[in-house]
Amino acid sequence: MKRLAILVLSALACSLTVPSWAQGQVSREQRDQFAQRTVDRCIQSQRADPTNAAQTDAAVREFCACYSRRVADALPDDVLNTSVSAATPEQLTATQSIMRQSAQACRSAAQP
Repeated sequence: MKRLAILVLSALACSLTVPSWAQGQVSREQRDQFAQRTVDRCIQSQRADPTNAAQTDAAVREFCACYSRRVADALPDDVLNTSVSAATPEQLTATQSIMRQSAQACRSAAQP
């Protein structure tokens, strides 16, 4: 799955620009909502990428579900409580690392 950084930054921008939980600890329900928005954007992005034309819809859904859950579970509350435009360089660096690790783990899990 290609262009992951663009995909996730777009998902984060859409998911984090108006956080409903504004401050404090992020609940399981809020992480689930973040994951669902991320998986929806992931599927759209992966389907729009011509390099994924050979991937089945099921494979794309499986990758995106794995990826979005891993990212949602790994992101610290302070990142989920911060809009992308207000994120510190450290938060963005940590987020990119989480995104790369999540994508790699999900790609590895999908391979036989």
